[in-house]
Amino acid sequence: MTKEPTLAGIAAAGMPLPLTPPFILERIPIPLDILDALVERYLPGLAPGWVEFDREEITGGSVLYRMRQENLGDLGTIKLLKTGLQESAMEVRRPPLPSPRDLTQEERDKLAAISDPGERERLLSIMIRLIRDERNARARNRQKHQADVIKALFNRLARDWTWQKYCSDLAQQTSTPAEASTGGDITLRLGKPGRRPDPLYDKAFERIRGGESIEDAFRRFCEEANIKKPDKGVRDAFKAAIKRRQNKS
Repeated sequence: MTKEPTLAGIAAAGMPLPLTPPFILERIPIPLDILDALVERYLPGLAPGWVEFDREEITGGSVLYRMRQENLGDLGTIKLLKTGLQESAMEVRRPPLPSPRDLTQEERDKLAAISDPGERERLLSIMIRLIRDERNARARNRQKHQADVIKALFNRLARDWTWQKYCSDLAQQTSTPAEASTGGDITLRLGKPGRRPDPLYDKAFERIRGGESIEDAFRRFCEEANIKKPDKGVRDAFKAAIKRRQNKS
């Protein structure tokens, strides 16, 4: 059995990148027609009913995929844009918030059976909160399934020879103005083949060579990289980067 590739496997930074919608992939070194064909081929996944979509050519330089799932409804969109003769971009937007359902006939009957206005108002308030909670749960399920669909798409792209030919890796993420203002969008830039040097790792390595402990070097690295809550992935990537530099020295 072959091991399913992960996003970390195609990340030049050597650590998983958060391809959780919404995000924008810029400078994809693939012509739009080829990228479009790859997405159309791999988006459906392997399981029936995993995701359905409508493909629409908006202009000669843009294609829109409207995703949906039978039980969950609207799963958001994937927009492909031509940004050059040999370059494209991809924008993935979150699913819309589901509409709240109407009161059921049973709920209406319960309200109608209460003669006291205050009691009826309290019961109606409880029902409205229940409807809101149900809607929020559906929204979370939509977002989770969309994220799974996008991850599966990129895992399948990573195994495709054409994708590998054009895109050998994903470079580190950089924030966009939208991220700063809304806390939502993420821009991931595609880089050239090979691992991209990182001056922050280089500085940390030099401090360790100078006698600083690896924990102190890691703490200063996180401060300089503006990583406020480093997780295991960040720590493992740091250790791997230091080890690579030790092996080369």
